[in-house]
Amino acid sequence: MCGGKLCHAGGHCAADGTCPAFLGTCFSTVDNFVSCDDYCTKMGFTCAAQSCNSDGSPAMTGYSWVSFAAANRAQCQQNGYPDKNSFDPCLNLIWLSPTKPKDDVIRCCCKG
Repeated sequence: MCGGKLCHAGGHCAADGTCPAFLGTCFSTVDNFVSCDDYCTKMGFTCAAQSCNSDGSPAMTGYSWVSFAAANRAQCQQNGYPDKNSFDPCLNLIWLSPTKPKDDVIRCCCKG
């Protein structure tokens, strides 16, 4: 519990008394999430830009999302070390880069 609210992720409350950040579930383009803001909102959370370590734990200065190649989907599900990390703002479109394969697997940093 942080600030009277039951938190989704374990760990300690953030410095401001809110729930800590966490990496959400793994998704790809077939799930039709276009940004981390879109993903977190649809899951009932708030996007937490630059607030997660690559292992999913909260961070003061961390990543907004992490990415795994399709061949590493199992690592994504098991909180493995990602292939790429991003400091992008929550509203940035994830699949915009022509070098990002459409079958990459993403986890966004959320709070709630």
